[in-house]
Amino acid sequence: MRRVRARFEQLAAVPGRLGAEFYRRLFLRYPEAESLFSTPPGIRIHHLESGLAVVLRNLDALDLLRPALEALGAVHAAAGVDPALLEASRDLLVASARHLAGDTWRDIEERDWRDALDALIDIMLGAEAYSGRAPGDATGDGPPASLLS
Repeated sequence: MRRVRARFEQLAAVPGRLGAEFYRRLFLRYPEAESLFSTPPGIRIHHLESGLAVVLRNLDALDLLRPALEALGAVHAAAGVDPALLEASRDLLVASARHLAGDTWRDIEERDWRDALDALIDIMLGAEAYSGRAPGDATGDGPPASLLS
């Protein structure tokens, strides 16, 4: 996880760059996801990068962050975020980091970033609000309301 932290610190040296690239990719691939956000772009980019900084600095102690990450999962569930969109977001965040790193990106970083983000997503999806939901079921009851359809 040292590589993930080091790369993130490198990317975070230019505030807003990683978050802006991630949201550009997210809304390009899933334009309907933009309606999930009520905060201005600059604020949501700051929230994403700040949250990532805390999580990535504490990858070895995620249990300490579990309550906050479960609460984050509950917020996403309440907003109607499909579990599959969280997983797709992982891929988009990795692609954003890879793109911004350019030629300095190493293949092993791909696996490291995915492992780190999977640990985060697993905790978020473990939140009670997501309990029993399958990808494609954003509401937890009734027909699937997938952002990915």
